[in-house]
Amino acid sequence: MTMAAASLLLSSPTGPGKPGFGFGFPFRSCCRVHCHSGYINNAALSVFEVSEKRSLVRRSPVWHEKVWLHSKKKKVIMGLSAASARHFKGVGRTSALRSSSGERETVSVDLSPWENHVVLSRDPSVILIKNMVPQDVCASLIEEAAEAGFDASPVAYAGWSSEFETNTRTIARGPAVWAALVAVLLENNGIITGPLGNSRPALAATAIITYAIAAATGAALAYAAVEQKRNALKDSRTSQSVALDPKHNRAAETYVVAAERLFATNRRLFERPTAIRYKPGDRLAPHYDANVAASTEDRERGGQTLATLLLYCNDPETGETGGQTRFGKLDISVAPKCGDALLFFPASADGAFDDRVEHEGVAPTISTKVIARIWRHAYDVAPPMGMAPESSGT
Repeated sequence: MTMAAASLLLSSPTGPGKPGFGFGFPFRSCCRVHCHSGYINNAALSVFEVSEKRSLVRRSPVWHEKVWLHSKKKKVIMGLSAASARHFKGVGRTSALRSSSGERETVSVDLSPWENHVVLSRDPSVILIKNMVPQDVCASLIEEAAEAGFDASPVAYAGWSSEFETNTRTIARGPAVWAALVAVLLENNGIITGPLGNSRPALAATAIITYAIAAATGAALAYAAVEQKRNALKDSRTSQSVALDPKHNRAAETYVVAAERLFATNRRLFERPTAIRYKPGDRLAPHYDANVAASTEDRERGGQTLATLLLYCNDPETGETGGQTRFGKLDISVAPKCGDALLFFPASADGAFDDRVEHEGVAPTISTKVIARIWRHAYDVAPPMGMAPESSGT
């Protein structure tokens, strides 16, 4: 039974809404221990292909998901490929961004204050806002973060609760039941002898006891697998970070005000801006900012992450070849430029997880890179991760 349970446990498929142990590690990157989400993909088991009809197909032995792409894939490296990107015009105040199919609607944004912005992808929406924040404010943000004190950036295993529940339920309905039936058959045929004999009550007791032992063993295996993946995530992120309080940091306040203007909403929906520092060699592995289990795991922190805003706070050194923000599934790479901000949407406006928005922080080779991140959540984010109402002046 134990081997059967382990075999089932290790072969379960993983995908958005399909938790399992075989295909990926969901994890999230954020400023605190209970943080935000994604999957580290196992390329050998999870294959993404683009067909001639430009459809994105995820293939696994168990399930498919197809999402049509309505614009050609383009590799975009900022500063070198303006011709391959299109300017996004006509987005007025509180306008939602829609995919060309109309199926993926994001939260509302107001891009009118920043006419110099470039759409790197329309579906899903990825937008570079040029010169969103003045460079002197960016320099002050770095100083405020250094004064607050950088610490090792934590990661958390997102989606673990639904994955654990799914696997324990699967074992309880499968291997545990079969183990109980086999025990009853063996005892009924005299191959083994139970402590209560071979009467019907005795056989029932054997079935119940065997089922309970098998289910408990399966739950223990599921928990051990979760802990193994949690430990494996420690090497996925080697940066340093610190959350800033706009009430005590003027540059952080300026950044939050700009974010309020962009999202046309109150800062109560934001997590505090988090400064993240990458020294040469530091990286953040491919991950997602949204959480497939946000309704339960992120209930106390504003629910699903609907939008991510990354502000690049400094320029790379001359000759730098790394440090990009890379969207592997979209074939987009963005090189940091002081004052520019990258806007993208890890989930739709209704909180649906979008697995296309997987991204990573490529390790700089010779530079120290600093960014400031704001997450826009589905509803109010309570302190200390969020900003108290009085800090917004409303």
